Amino acid sequence: AGLPPINEATFALAHASLFRDLKKRLEQAAAKTSTLLLKGGIGTIADICARTLQRPQSPWLDLLECTAPMNQELLQKTAGGLIYVSDLSSLGKLQQMNLAFALERVHKHNILLVAATSQPLSNLEAKGWDAQALAKLAEVWLALVGQVAPAEVRAVIRGVGIHPGRQADELLARQLHV
Repeated sequence: AGLPPINEATFALAHASLFRDLKKRLEQAAAKTSTLLLKGGIGTIADICARTLQRPQSPWLDLLECTAPMNQELLQKTAGGLIYVSDLSSLGKLQQMNLAFALERVHKHNILLVAATSQPLSNLEAKGWDAQALAKLAEVWLALVGQVAPAEVRAVIRGVGIHPGRQADELLARQLHV
C-alpha cells in the first residue's frame, strides 16, 4: 500500500509549472532592479532562486562569506555577476556595512544583489540595522511564501532520494531552467 517513490521524471512533471511560474516571477522582479529581496524564504529555496538569476559564467559573491571590509576592487571582480545574502538576519555588523556599501554601487557595476529574509525588515531595523539600507532592499521584493515552501522542497528531495545539499540544489535549479 502507499504511493511508489517519486523519481526525477515524476518530480519534473509534477513541479514543472510551479517552477516555471516561480522563474518567471523572479525574472520579472529582477528585470526592474539591481536589488531583489526574497521575503519568506531562506536557505535552499533562496539559494536556488538566486542561482536561477545568475548569468552563465558570471561571478558569484556570498556576502556571508565576506569577512573583510568590502572595497571597490571586490565589486569590480564581481561586476556583471551576483551578490547573494541567504539570510539577512545572519549578517554581523561588518557584513551589514558591506551590504550597505554594495547597495550604493551595484547598479554602477551591473551586479544583481539578491537577499533573503524570513523576518519583517522592521525587526532588523529594531536590531539597529541601517534604515536607508533596509529601504533600498525593500524597493523590489518577491514573496516566496506560497511559491515553494521549504517543507515541500525537503519532501520532494526525500522523495527523489537525493541527499540535501548541492545535489538537491542542482536538481531544483535544473527544474527552474525548464
